[in-house]
Amino acid sequence: MISPHNIKICAFSYYFPPHFSGAGLQTLTLAKELSKRGIRYFFVTVDNTGLPRKDNYQGFDIYRISDGPKKHGELALWWNLYRTLQPLKNQFDIIHASGATYRNSGVGIVGKALGKKSLTIVSMAHNDLYYIGRSRIGKVQSFLLNHVDRYVSLSRQITEEIRSLPLDTAKAVEIPQGVNTERFRPADGREAAKLRGQLNLPERPIALYAGVFDSRKNVEWLVHTWLKHRTLFADWCLLLVGPTSRDERDRELRKKLYAVVQRERMERDILFAEFSPQVEDYYRAADLFILPSQNEGLPNVVLEAMSCGLSCVVSRISGTDDLIDHGDSGMLFDVNDEQSFIDAITPLVLSEELRRSMGFSAANEMRTRFSSEISAERYLNLYQSLLQES
Repeated sequence: MISPHNIKICAFSYYFPPHFSGAGLQTLTLAKELSKRGIRYFFVTVDNTGLPRKDNYQGFDIYRISDGPKKHGELALWWNLYRTLQPLKNQFDIIHASGATYRNSGVGIVGKALGKKSLTIVSMAHNDLYYIGRSRIGKVQSFLLNHVDRYVSLSRQITEEIRSLPLDTAKAVEIPQGVNTERFRPADGREAAKLRGQLNLPERPIALYAGVFDSRKNVEWLVHTWLKHRTLFADWCLLLVGPTSRDERDRELRKKLYAVVQRERMERDILFAEFSPQVEDYYRAADLFILPSQNEGLPNVVLEAMSCGLSCVVSRISGTDDLIDHGDSGMLFDVNDEQSFIDAITPLVLSEELRRSMGFSAANEMRTRFSSEISAERYLNLYQSLLQES
């Protein structure tokens, strides 16, 4: 068996701090956990904003490369990735890519050219692999991905999707992402009250949404549904925490929703807060968590909220069935189904005891099945098996 001290990883993530993404943050969490075991990491990310090309973030070396314009820009990206990694080829054994989209799919070819193993995480259902079997670009993506040594699926739904496509399914391995259960931990009543004071939050029950303000996350639907059923939520406050979308079409969504709340004179009942690197403070100050998203892989925010002991009301999408035992460790509802959402959330709104018992089950589920330590052990085994192959 190859010792962890002899394993070196180049982690490629299209977005990486200070440009936040769930995939980038998850890879960073994994790197921190496996670094404790002796594995060495450095990161390559894409940046066209003028940040330093060589940098350091939380103890990891960062190399920033450029991609080209939207059309055919992936060719520039793949070339820049190869050109950056060629002089570093003795510093890594495996390229570990976050995401299997068309732009990321060139990592297998780059790895082969450098004599290195590669893996890519299929990070979102019906998204990363959407064009395969549907278009000419999909054929190219399939060809490129067949040069990758492993496809890591985050959920059962993604695994089923991989198996339905013209890919080498023997390369597929399912590894759910993990959560740092020491950082994301439940708060007792005194801690929660203190955090509310620090965050300038009201002394009312708080339902939390955390995530980017964009169409995929379905936050607009949530706000309108909350307003429509405001009598049910009369004692509650809806807190929306997250950054403005990078997507051009959703750039104004946050402002639009705030204007709706103002027009309805609900500023005391629906609150907005910017994304914070200490997002765990918001989880630990809240009473329940809502994610109405239309599509995910395995949502980080649900892992984090459950680990903080929050009862969660989330849409039934990729990954959420893997995380939540409906009625025990959380509540599921059908995407965009208003009545399904109301049926799921009403018992939790009305019963503090139910919220506590469900939150206890959720935190226990995270500790025993989805901790970052468990995820790291699975990746260590994957790295070792890859490097033992000829």
